[in-house]
Amino acid sequence: RRIAEHIASLQWSDTVRVESDARTALAGAHADNAGIIVIAGTGSMVLGMGPAGECIRAGGWGGLVGDEGSGYDSGLRAIKAALAFVDGCGRETILVETLRRDLKIDSWSEIVPGVYGGAIDRSRIAALTPSVLAAAEAGDQVAEDLVRCAGVELSARIAAVARRLSLGSSFPLAYSGGVASGAGRLRMAIEVALGEEGLQVEMNPVRLPPVLGAVLLGWKHMGCIIDANMIKNLGKTA
Repeated sequence: RRIAEHIASLQWSDTVRVESDARTALAGAHADNAGIIVIAGTGSMVLGMGPAGECIRAGGWGGLVGDEGSGYDSGLRAIKAALAFVDGCGRETILVETLRRDLKIDSWSEIVPGVYGGAIDRSRIAALTPSVLAAAEAGDQVAEDLVRCAGVELSARIAAVARRLSLGSSFPLAYSGGVASGAGRLRMAIEVALGEEGLQVEMNPVRLPPVLGAVLLGWKHMGCIIDANMIKNLGKTA
């Protein structure tokens, strides 16, 4: 409301509509047609739109109470797995050394002042995800399980959104965010988990970036009838 009031005060337009960045990402991904987008970077969220234009989300509740399958969630789980091995109650994993180097600590005893003192913050923990994915690619069982867990968490939210939107057993799916869009192993884990639920996704590359998704939403709000040629020409500006 405050954003809308501020923009209205600038008198750029007689009409102001404020949407979340997740909504513009969804609009761009499927050219504002029905489908689902998985947004997974530092945080995570699943957002979908049904045939009638209704939108439903799952996840996106933040790092303390949600964001399952996100970079932060996976990085935090990886640290816990490494510490479990250090304590003698967890499985052996190469993450013990790779994460220690990533965090630039000489020993794991430094994790306490680092985390609770604020030097190792949410973004630094999320940045550990590439090492987790690399360890999984190298065959580390602990890392493989972490990636599989992230896939299961995200697939559960995809399935929930698809069910609530009555999209059936097959629907368009796109990925956005550094973790989801750049991690083939995570996407595979998501799709395997969806398949086990009897769901089949139509993998769609993101058609337009979020900023152009905002343009689409603006056009629709103005009452424009958007055709394929308009989408094509808009894509040339990306």
